[in-house]
Amino acid sequence: MEIFIALFATLVTLFILLLKLVIGGLAYFLPTVIAVKWRHASKKALFWTNLLLGWTFFGWIATTAWACLGEKRY
Repeated sequence: MEIFIALFATLVTLFILLLKLVIGGLAYFLPTVIAVKWRHASKKALFWTNLLLGWTFFGWIATTAWACLGEKRY
């Protein structure tokens, strides 16, 4: 019985870790998601800028502002 409890605890821990990684990844790439959703004219450049500079707070804020304020294609 103790083995099943330990296995269940391990599975719950792995599930929580996976959930944190997915939510963190979505938050990290939020500027790219906005650019794609709003059909931004420079979505490829936004993706690369987000990928390379998004880990800094300033880079993430600048990329988010660029995604929200840039030229859209309709």
